[in-house]
Amino acid sequence: MVEESSPLLPHAQESIEAEPDTALEPEPESGKPAPQPRSETAFVCDCEESLRSACKGLPSYKNGPHCVLHSSLNDKSADFKVAFDRKLNNRDFDFRGVRFPDEVNFSRFAFSEGADFSSATFSADADFRDATFSAGADFRFATFSTDAYFLSATFSADADFISATFRADAGFSSAKFSKVADFSNAAFSKAADFTKATFSAGAYFCPARFSADTKFSNAAFNTLADFSQATFSADADFSSATFIDDAFFNHATFSADADFSYVRFSATSDFTHATFALHATFNSAIFSAAAYFLSAKLSDVDFSFSVFHAQAMFLGASFIDSVHFRGSLPGRTLGNDPSLYFQHVRIENPDRIAFHTLVLRPHWFINVDSRRFVFTDVGWGWDRISIKQEIAAFQAAEAWSSLGYAAMPDEPSARLLAIACRQLAENAEANNRYEEASRFRYWAMDLARRAKWKGWSFWKTDWLHMLYWTVSGYGERILRALSALAVVWIVFAVLYTQAGFKQETMNTSAETAATLADEDSLRSFSRALTYSLAVISLQKPEPKPLTGTAHTLVTLETILGPVQAALLALAIRRKFMR
Repeated sequence: MVEESSPLLPHAQESIEAEPDTALEPEPESGKPAPQPRSETAFVCDCEESLRSACKGLPSYKNGPHCVLHSSLNDKSADFKVAFDRKLNNRDFDFRGVRFPDEVNFSRFAFSEGADFSSATFSADADFRDATFSAGADFRFATFSTDAYFLSATFSADADFISATFRADAGFSSAKFSKVADFSNAAFSKAADFTKATFSAGAYFCPARFSADTKFSNAAFNTLADFSQATFSADADFSSATFIDDAFFNHATFSADADFSYVRFSATSDFTHATFALHATFNSAIFSAAAYFLSAKLSDVDFSFSVFHAQAMFLGASFIDSVHFRGSLPGRTLGNDPSLYFQHVRIENPDRIAFHTLVLRPHWFINVDSRRFVFTDVGWGWDRISIKQEIAAFQAAEAWSSLGYAAMPDEPSARLLAIACRQLAENAEANNRYEEASRFRYWAMDLARRAKWKGWSFWKTDWLHMLYWTVSGYGERILRALSALAVVWIVFAVLYTQAGFKQETMNTSAETAATLADEDSLRSFSRALTYSLAVISLQKPEPKPLTGTAHTLVTLETILGPVQAALLALAIRRKFMR
């Protein structure tokens, strides 16, 4: 059990109870008439009416308009201590508007009743280290002129610091807030330390103002954490903090470095319209639920080794300087089911947007120009994704986003994904990743084909596009182009065995007999294969096509064979060289 002790006020000398007349009504100086004392029963302190419960029954101090507790005189230490001790002895913790002239020590003190320090002014250090507040702590509009210590303090009921002013260091490290902790509109002029603090029933810092270094490292937010519209003018350290419930940083302003490394966000984290003016690190942060960075301003942000198990929404965000996403081997994954959404992001330095050692998805880069992004050791999971899956994932993200769209139709989704793939292809080719560029070009062409197809209507179908896809995969598929070339070779070989290489004539001569011999030689399939291969390679083999049918077949193969061979060469070239 916490031991109760009377707080110490230094410089206290005499007790009001011992000498009430001299303490409250000092003798007048020689030669001056004695002032007429005010009636104690009729005296009403000239403080605000809402504060008078703290000084009920106290007389005027030095015949002034205020009681000793609310008096602004600087030389009241001894008299103040007498009145102060009397309140503590009566278990009266009503200190509304009280002006504490000297250091006050509530270290290890147990407030068994509600403690009301609203609008109080602490002129010297306020020490509440290891104090216990069992029935509520009210510090609304309180002013701490020098250091305030709440280290390891326990707040078993609501802790109200609304509009409190901390003009010097504020220490709340290891404090335990079992109920609501409300620091709305609080102003921290010097360092604010909430290291290892525990917030069990809601933490409100909206819109608090932190003018110096702020520490929430290793803090535990077990329910809602609201920092919306908070202002951090100096470094803000949230490293290794834990957010079990929703965390709101929307419209927050970070004017200096912001450290969210190793933070765990177990529920929604909202950084909508937040501003990060300098470096912000989310190194090894874990986002287990949706993360919103909508319209946020990100100057220099590091997401290295961050894990996104759900959607990370950067819709309309501004990337002013560098933004880095980095994974680690062997998985190179961003999370269990990650999804980044970069639509309509405004980027000032695209060559400083980097993705390193990660598995990415093409649809993440729809409606953002990725041509100058830096991709290092990235993969795209080609064996696990398909065009249909990417379109479906994009449509789901659209419906899920704050835009509130219904699922976008297939055709415009396909067009937007095609544009993204073309830009990714340009990026890959410019950086000598030719096989990757080939895949993206194939997807872009295939998406364009899908968008052009209008069912199977003969006049509306783009047959040339479909033929290009069939015979070579748009000049990107080596095996398909090779297979189509083999089909040309074999089909024409079969046709040659049936066409015959002779002229229709009634006369039989030695020359005709030789022609028939040659014709018979093409009846052999192996001979026909050799002949067809020779035609493809433009060698003009024997026998000459003497019939109209044979001549037509040779002419067609002379055109189709080399064209298909050229498509095969193009596919090989695009895979392995510029």
